[in-house]
Amino acid sequence: MPCAVGYDHRRSAAVCRTANLASTMEEVKSQPKMTKLETGSAVAAAANICAATVGTETDGSVVCPSGNNLSVGLKPIAGLVSQDEIIPITHSQDTTGSMCRRVTDVGIMLG
Repeated sequence: MPCAVGYDHRRSAAVCRTANLASTMEEVKSQPKMTKLETGSAVAAAANICAATVGTETDGSVVCPSGNNLSVGLKPIAGLVSQDEIIPITHSQDTTGSMCRRVTDVGIMLG
């Protein structure tokens, strides 16, 4: 199941999701195209171990694992969120993103 990314330049964020929020992990795991359920942060958010996690994203490190694990990932446009303490691959792309179980939690994380 490929990662579907939606982008809205007016809101300065990219959001990735998969299937629908009513799906279960068992349904996702049974998909033949699904080869990876990776990234502990996205898994923790999907399993309700925590409300939100934070990660760094250059090209899919937040949004794709979120989509693969039934959580919501947000990649803010570079510069919208502080890049302090991030060792970037490229300053024009790297940013801090959040992975949460609910869209509401992502909004809270963005502030």
